Amino acid sequence: MKSNTVREAIAAELLGEIDGLVLRLENTARTVQEHEASAKASTDALLSAADQFKLAVTQFSESATAQVREAVERHAHEVITQTRDEAAAAMQEAARQAWRTSALDEADRLGQRLRALAREFHPVPAWQRLVEAAAGGLIGAALVFVLLLALGKL
Repeated sequence: MKSNTVREAIAAELLGEIDGLVLRLENTARTVQEHEASAKASTDALLSAADQFKLAVTQFSESATAQVREAVERHAHEVITQTRDEAAAAMQEAARQAWRTSALDEADRLGQRLRALAREFHPVPAWQRLVEAAAGGLIGAALVFVLLLALGKL
């Protein structure tokens, strides 16, 4: 019976170790499930955080793009306005200069022409003017007299 007792003791020892191993396996399985649940929760939290980060980056990018676009448009408008004003001022100055040059050239030509005409001009003596005026008056009076005679008014 001794061999039964040893066998039973070994079997009991073996069963105790197997029971301990089963308990450890069950605990390990529970721990693995807890770690899986924790890993899933961490993964879900990371995915959610990644989505929020992506959304924040997208909003920041859109905002930055809008601000850059506004700044570029504002600067372009300022440059265009300044360029247009400078071009208008340059054209006005060129027109003034052209007018001055043209007017001065025309005045010089006119002055030369008047000087040439003045050299050719010889004043008529006063007696000649008086005779021309008297002759014109007599011719006019004669025409009026002939017209009145023709109409039968005289």
